Amino acid sequence: MRPFRHMGEHTDLFMKGKIVAYNECGYSSADIALMTNILKSTICRILNNFKATGSPARKIGSGRKKILTPRNTKVLERISEDNPRLLSGEISKQFSKETGLVVSRTTIRSYLKDCGLKCRTARKKPKLTQRHILLRFKLSKIFITYADEFWSTVIFTDEFTVQFAPTKKNTLIYRRNGEAFEEKNIVKTTKYGAGKVMFWAAISANGVGIIVPIEGNMNAGVYVNILSNNLELAARKMQMSSYILMHDCASCHTSKFVEDWLKTKNISVLNWAPQSPDLNPIENLFAIMKSEAEKFSFKNRSEVITKVIEILNNIQKDLCGKLVNSMPDRVKCMYAAKGKSTKY
Repeated sequence: MRPFRHMGEHTDLFMKGKIVAYNECGYSSADIALMTNILKSTICRILNNFKATGSPARKIGSGRKKILTPRNTKVLERISEDNPRLLSGEISKQFSKETGLVVSRTTIRSYLKDCGLKCRTARKKPKLTQRHILLRFKLSKIFITYADEFWSTVIFTDEFTVQFAPTKKNTLIYRRNGEAFEEKNIVKTTKYGAGKVMFWAAISANGVGIIVPIEGNMNAGVYVNILSNNLELAARKMQMSSYILMHDCASCHTSKFVEDWLKTKNISVLNWAPQSPDLNPIENLFAIMKSEAEKFSFKNRSEVITKVIEILNNIQKDLCGKLVNSMPDRVKCMYAAKGKSTKY
């Protein structure tokens, strides 16, 4: 037989109705306690309440009074919303300073949950200046006029890294549903770090093109060498006789040396906005690959390269198609956000 339930657990109305029904069928309180796994004292209390009121339901207004008044709850809500990165212990201290009330961290979490504020991991997004936001919004106004079929003519490229060292811990915040990408609820990231192996990759709606490990630091000369040796090869693999190249606004991509080389090769380049990885579907593929790579431990650079290439070769063509086909929705999201961070 299962142990009796812990004290403090409420008996729901359906179970109370069963208890009354068992009693009316002639079962004793002891018998009902064994059948329902509820303490005999609780059974007696429910039956006595039913005899006194004619209903098994709890009396309205019964139970323990709330610790915080509605006004105090508003203070608690304001403290959390003003600084989402304050956790329950810090919120409790600040709340005590403002109201003179001492409230436990458990109570803080409970009240915040009732207010719709739950502890989550802050999403990481690139830091956007006003200039970035303006350029992103302008680009979305242009892209939103493109037909959906346009995106199947684009080869999306970018660099990504796989880390040897563990990543930094996630940042916890309190926020409401649907507020993940508000300015105060995101962690702003930079592009560079140590202990990493860098790769260049290309995809399209037709699948994965190619992945290339990068030796040393990335610069315009290295980038031109990568394009000259791999871009046409990737296009042939994806069966694209003509295409538009997409790369971001990194200085190694936009230097005059690279621009001149692209012109001599008659390669069209898609206009882009800085700090816009959320618009590039290849970033979602990179996230999947990194997640898979993090399941393994590596002794050296060669092992990292072998595993990442293996992971990419196992990527289904349909996945790339779905990611590229999401471009119209990405553009709409950026337009709706007026250039600010989106959910992608």
